[in-house]
Amino acid sequence: MGRSRSSSPSKRTRSRAQTVDLQVQPDKQGNKRQHQACKYCREHRIKCAPVPGDGRCKKCIDLKQSCDKSSAAPKDDRPRRRTLFKGAGKGGSSLLRAQGYEPRYLGSSSLAILVWKHVPQTSDIIDRLRGIDDRYDLHRGSIGGLEQNGLLIGQGESSAGKSEKPALITVSMVQAKLMQELGAETVLISLYETCRDKIIPLFPVISVSESLLADKANDAHVDKYAPVDPKSTPPTPLPLVVRMLHCAIASRSREVPESIQRSLQSSLHSLLLGPEMQRVASARCLGSIQVLVLLSMCEDLCAPDAADASENVWQNIGIAARMGFALGLHRNIATTHVPYFQLNRRLRVWGACVSMDRWTAIRMGRPFMVDPADCDAPLPRHYADGIRDGDLTSKTEPLFPCFRFMAEFTSLSLLLGRAHRLVASPSGLQSADDLSLLMLQSDIDNWLAKLPQSWPYSIKLVLRQAPLLMNLFIVVLEFTFQRVFLWPSTPIPYQVSFRPSRERWVNLCQRAEQAVYWLNSPDGAYYLDVWSITVYAAFCCVIIHLKVFEESKDPHHQWLLEMSNTIIQQWAYQQPNNQVRKRLASFSDLLMSIGTGANISGNTASSNTGSGISSSMNIPVQSGVPPQPIHQMNTDVHKEIDVQGLLNNPFSGPTSAHQFDGYTFNSDIGIDGSGNNINPMEMYNQLSLLDQMGLAEFGFGS
Repeated sequence: MGRSRSSSPSKRTRSRAQTVDLQVQPDKQGNKRQHQACKYCREHRIKCAPVPGDGRCKKCIDLKQSCDKSSAAPKDDRPRRRTLFKGAGKGGSSLLRAQGYEPRYLGSSSLAILVWKHVPQTSDIIDRLRGIDDRYDLHRGSIGGLEQNGLLIGQGESSAGKSEKPALITVSMVQAKLMQELGAETVLISLYETCRDKIIPLFPVISVSESLLADKANDAHVDKYAPVDPKSTPPTPLPLVVRMLHCAIASRSREVPESIQRSLQSSLHSLLLGPEMQRVASARCLGSIQVLVLLSMCEDLCAPDAADASENVWQNIGIAARMGFALGLHRNIATTHVPYFQLNRRLRVWGACVSMDRWTAIRMGRPFMVDPADCDAPLPRHYADGIRDGDLTSKTEPLFPCFRFMAEFTSLSLLLGRAHRLVASPSGLQSADDLSLLMLQSDIDNWLAKLPQSWPYSIKLVLRQAPLLMNLFIVVLEFTFQRVFLWPSTPIPYQVSFRPSRERWVNLCQRAEQAVYWLNSPDGAYYLDVWSITVYAAFCCVIIHLKVFEESKDPHHQWLLEMSNTIIQQWAYQQPNNQVRKRLASFSDLLMSIGTGANISGNTASSNTGSGISSSMNIPVQSGVPPQPIHQMNTDVHKEIDVQGLLNNPFSGPTSAHQFDGYTFNSDIGIDGSGNNINPMEMYNQLSLLDQMGLAEFGFGS
C-alpha cells in the first residue's frame, strides 16, 4: 500500500519555508551598527550577540567569563558614497528598479572637469567643489575611478525619459499667435534684420540670400548685401521654420525684453514638437541639415529644460552629420555631376556641420561624429555660391569674400579637433609624439599668419566683430593645445619632449585679455547670449587668468580674473532658474575665490537677487577700490566704407600670428588695478612679472 500524503508540510519543508521568510524579511534596523563588539569577540573575530537584559554577550555567558560589552557603538563619520539613483542605497533590488534613470556623461574637456584639473588639490577647495557636485548631482570618479576622466550627471526629474504627445502646430499658427502676443509684425521683422546683420554673415549655414525664403529682396537689402544671385538660392525651398529660428536666436540677447523672449521661446518649443520639425528631422536633404545645425547654435532654443537642451544639440548635430554622409557632403564631388553653385553650397553647409560637431563634442567631452580621415571634401569657398573660381579674374566689378569667416572658422574647428584628439583625448599624450605635435603647431601658426586684418562682406559692409570673435575662438584652440603641458593632470610620457614655447603662452595670455575686454562690451555680451560655444571660450579665459595670477601675483591679472567671473555671472543671471548656467556660475565663483582668497559660498548664481552681481560694465576691484566702469567700445557692428578706400587698402594681406587688430579698441578701454586708464596694447607690453618669473622652470621651452 502506498504512503499516504499528509496535508501538513514536513519538518524539512517547514524549515525551508522559515529560511525563505527570514531572507525576504526587511531589515528593520537598516543594517546599521547598534552596538560595539566586546573585546573577546573582537580579538577572536566572531559575531558579538548581546543578550537582552544582561550586560554580557551570548559567547561570554557560555564561557562564564566577564564581558566588557557596555559601551555604545561609536559614531560612524565615514563619508557615504552618493548614488546616481534615488533610493539606490536602500537595497540591492532598488538599484535594479532605478535603472530607468540613465545618467548623462561629461568628458575630460568639459568645463566641470577642467575646473577640477586647474584648482589646487587642497582639502578646503575639494570640499567646496564636492558641495557644488552635490548640489547639481555631479558624480566624479565614476569613469575609471579617476576624477579627471569624466563624470556622470544624474538626470533626476529630467523630462528626457517622458514621452510628449506631438502637437499639431504649424508655422502659420505660431506666427499668428506671436502677432497676437507681440502686437505688431515689426517686432519679428526687427529681430530678423538684427540676425541678418550680426549673426548670418558670421555663421552662414543659411546664407543671407537663403534667409529671404520667398520674400523679394528690396533696394536696401541689395544695396547692403549685393544683388541676390539666382544661382545662390537652393533648388528646393527651405522650411518655413527658418524665419522663426532666426528671430528666436536674435531674441536671446539680454537687450530684448523678457516678454518677447518668452513668447518666441515657448512658440518655438511648441513648434519643435509639431509635424513641421518631424518632417525636417526625417527628410534627408540639404535644407534639413541647415535647419538642424542652425538650431544647435543656441542651446536655449532646443528644449525648455537646460539639460535636455544640451542633449538635443548633441543629437541634432549627430543627425545632421549622418544626413551629410548620406548626401555625400563629405566627399569631393566633380562639377561634371553637380553644378558648381550647388557644390559651393554643399561645402558651406558641410563646413558648418563639421565645425559645430567639433565644438559640441569638446564642450561636452564626447567623441567627434565626423572623422577627417573619412572626408576629402575641400574647405568652404570664400566667395558666394554662384561664383566660379575662374570668375575671380574675369569679373570687372570687385568681388568680396562674403564667406571668408565661415571658411576660417571651419579651419580653426578642424585644428581644434586635432589638438583635442592629440593631447586631450582619453588616451592623452600616450598616442602622441614630437613629430605630430610639431606638425600641429606649425599648421596653427601657418593658419594664423594668413588671417586677414579686415573682413569685408560686401561693397558696403565690413564685419567689425569678426576679428574679435575669431580671437575668442583662437583662445580655446591655444588653450586646448597648451594646457596639457602647462598643468598636466597625469605625467607626460617619456617619448614626448615637445613643450610649447614661453612666447606662445604669453601670447595666449594677451589674447585672453583682449577677449575679456570684448566680452565685457555690449557687442561681446550679445554673442555670449546668442551663440552657445562662446560661453566655453569665456570660461577658458577665467581659467587662464587664474593660472596667470597664481604664478605672477600681479594685481592686474587678479582684476582680469574678477572681470572674467563677472562676465560669467552676468550671463548666468539672465536665466536664474537655468541649472546649467547656475552650475557654471558656481564653478566660476570657486575659481575667482581661489585667486582672490575670498570665501565665496559657490552658490551665488542661485541666491543672487541682483545685488550680488555688478551692473553691466562695472567690474569689482579689490582692496576697497570702488567698481570702475569699463569704457564702452564702439557698438556699431558694421561700418559702411568707401569703395575707393577699400580698393586702395586690399583686405587679403596676411597678418602676423601674434598681431592684433588695433582698430577694434578705443585707446581708453583698459583700467589697471589702481583705476587708471591705460591702453590695452601698453598692457600687453607690461607683462614684466611674467618675464621676470622665469617660466622655463615650469617646463616652457625657450
